[in-house]
Amino acid sequence: MKLKSLPLLIAMLLLPLSSAFSEVVIRLLERAEISSDEVRLGQIALISAGDESLLKRLSSIRLASAPRPGGSIEITRAHVQVCLEREGVKGTKVEGRRTIVVRRAQIVKPERVLEAVEKFIRESLKLPEEAVVALEPSSPLRELLLPEGEISIRVESLSPDVLRGWLRITFLAAGKPVEELPLFLDIKVERPVVVAVEPIKAGERIKADKLKVERRMVGYRESDALSKVEEAVGKVASEFIPKGAIVRKRHLRAPVVVRRGDLVIIVAICGPIKVTARGKAVENGRLGDYIEVENLRSKRRIFAEVVSPGVVMVKVRGEGG
Repeated sequence: MKLKSLPLLIAMLLLPLSSAFSEVVIRLLERAEISSDEVRLGQIALISAGDESLLKRLSSIRLASAPRPGGSIEITRAHVQVCLEREGVKGTKVEGRRTIVVRRAQIVKPERVLEAVEKFIRESLKLPEEAVVALEPSSPLRELLLPEGEISIRVESLSPDVLRGWLRITFLAAGKPVEELPLFLDIKVERPVVVAVEPIKAGERIKADKLKVERRMVGYRESDALSKVEEAVGKVASEFIPKGAIVRKRHLRAPVVVRRGDLVIIVAICGPIKVTARGKAVENGRLGDYIEVENLRSKRRIFAEVVSPGVVMVKVRGEGG
């Protein structure tokens, strides 16, 4: 066979395929509703093709990304023709001017989101079933349009303290995230807290008869509220606490157990060796404080930790320590 006859042979081989395309008629629908993430020709048009495999091929041609759920896009005849040529399909008749493609959607109401948030808070704080939870979004929640199908909601706290109310809400369809939004709200939960039965003065040492436990609605601002009377008894009020007020950790401080001028026992520890000496406190101290004390014998001043009333401790490193 001569080389000059090769183009003729190729043309003859392609003739049946071109002829098949020329017999195809594509009629664009005026409106089409879809549920998928992409728009394909078979979703927006009626295709007449004698060959089943050709029909499947044409139907699967991608035309565009789908609009957001509930949204719409316009696909014109010219755009369809460009997509056909891109796939090597030429000579096909396309009827109709355009198709309006609408993506189906479902409505997720704010109530469903708040139900998921409440469940998350109860599980995170291990609240009993009877405990009341109050949620107040910082701004009104709106209805969301999401893809059709089973939707699940994942709630995460953006703060270590769940009561702060900084949350991230993720909506999943078939296990895949389809929408995400931040949510800020005021959260209050019912739980037992310590309250003052009568006013407590600043600097007053707290006694059990001035406190009681009540169930109150508390939020992030009261997240350090005490839940047991024993947690406050024996401590000193750092500020005035009104009658009926919730007693919080910031309201309390440990009492002074060593006062300036008090005689103290200085315990010095170096490995297994422990030595004691008499000393005098140069300043006030609470349990755990490091205060300056003076050795009565050597007159040397050092810093030592208050470990109990009248006793301070200093740890001395050995030469190899």
